Amino acid sequence: MAYPATVAKFQRAEVDVAADGNVKAVYQLVTPMQEVIASVTILKTPQITFVGARAPQRIVDMLHKALCLQHVDDTLKTEAPDAIQSENAPAELKRFWSSYGGYKLGYKLTRPAFFGRSQVPIYSDVYRFCYIKEIWTIEYRFDYPQGYDAANDVKSFMHELDVSLRSSTPEDAPCKPIPGLASCRN
Repeated sequence: MAYPATVAKFQRAEVDVAADGNVKAVYQLVTPMQEVIASVTILKTPQITFVGARAPQRIVDMLHKALCLQHVDDTLKTEAPDAIQSENAPAELKRFWSSYGGYKLGYKLTRPAFFGRSQVPIYSDVYRFCYIKEIWTIEYRFDYPQGYDAANDVKSFMHELDVSLRSSTPEDAPCKPIPGLASCRN
C-alpha cells in the first residue's frame, strides 16, 4: 500500500509502521476552523476457527463484528475520557468494481489541543472495514471541529485514496481464541 503525498485536498503528515506490522498514515486538511485530521490504518483482522460443528451464519457474523470493532471504543476513551459515542451505523467502502461492508462509529469529544487552539470540541468518525481479502482491516478516522460538516471532505478522501492490499491466506492473520467456542489454527 502506498500513501501518496496528497489525497483529495489533504496533505500527508506522517506514515508510521508499528512493530506488529500495522501501518498508519496521517493526513491533514488545514482550513482555519474547518481542519480535518484523517488517518488510515491497515492491520490484519483476527481470525477465528470454530471447534466442532459449523456455527450458524448469524453467530459467525456477530463474532466477525465484535472482532472488527474491538479496541475502537477503548482507544478513543484512552485518548479522551470524555468521548461519547454518538453514532453506530453500517458503512460501505466502494473501490472501483468492489464494495466492502463495514461500520461507522461516531464520537463527540474534546481535544486538549487542535491546530493551535485549546479545549476544542470535535467529532471523531471511525470507519472500519474488516475481512478485506479475507484478513485485512482498513480503519479510517476523521477528526474535525464540531459545527463543521466534513462529510464531503471525508467522502472525497475515502474515494480518492487507492487502497490496494495483497491477497493473503487466513493463516497469516492473528488469532483470538474464544474459550469453548473457537480456537486458533495451528
